[in-house]
Amino acid sequence: MIHITFEKDYSKDFNINFYGLVKVNIIYENGKVVSIKEKNKPRELLEDIQRFKEFYNIKSDDVITVVDMYFSNRFNLEYIGNPIF
Repeated sequence: MIHITFEKDYSKDFNINFYGLVKVNIIYENGKVVSIKEKNKPRELLEDIQRFKEFYNIKSDDVITVVDMYFSNRFNLEYIGNPIF
């Protein structure tokens, strides 16, 4: 089992000030992702991220890239009003 913590401050990616620091715990088991959760939050994000990947027809299998796209899109929709795609 491999545990990875992904951390990114999305407030630096946009021209407005907001709290955009995201910490995500990703757990791999036998080479497959079994859990993606925001740190200190109980909600499982794996299914949401898989639906996001399928909806936008993202071909990348790199989990970090897809997670980054998921959160960039979420903040872009919420604070700017336009999706990244």
